[in-house]
Amino acid sequence: MRSRRGGQLLTAAVLALLAAATGSDAATLHGRVEDPDGKPRVSTVRLLANAGNGPATPRVSVTDDEGAFEISVPDGASFSVRIESDGLLPVVLEAPPADRLLVQRLQAGTTLEGLVVDRRGGEGIGDATVRVCDREATP
Repeated sequence: MRSRRGGQLLTAAVLALLAAATGSDAATLHGRVEDPDGKPRVSTVRLLANAGNGPATPRVSVTDDEGAFEISVPDGASFSVRIESDGLLPVVLEAPPADRLLVQRLQAGTTLEGLVVDRRGGEGIGDATVRVCDREATP
């Protein structure tokens, strides 16, 4: 019995030290992601937190088959959340409230077709990746 209790105390002490070193979580953000028709959508949810004393800390969660997710929010940190799913437009939210369920419906994007060419020679460039964003869009 004595060694078991000692092991439990040691484990609790290590966990407390880890929490102190990494910062504690103030809340957990719960939400659900939907497709344009309101159906659950498997998506990636990224939380980028910055406590103001170093580089931002990314946290990632993947929704389940019902589109549900939860992700911890560090105590005292400013943060934003990016939600993305293949084929739909990503959304960036600045500090959504963690005290209520976040339901985010993603919107369909537009298909862009074309040929990527080298400006100097006019030759096509294979395996190119093109990312398009609207600088005037609001999150």
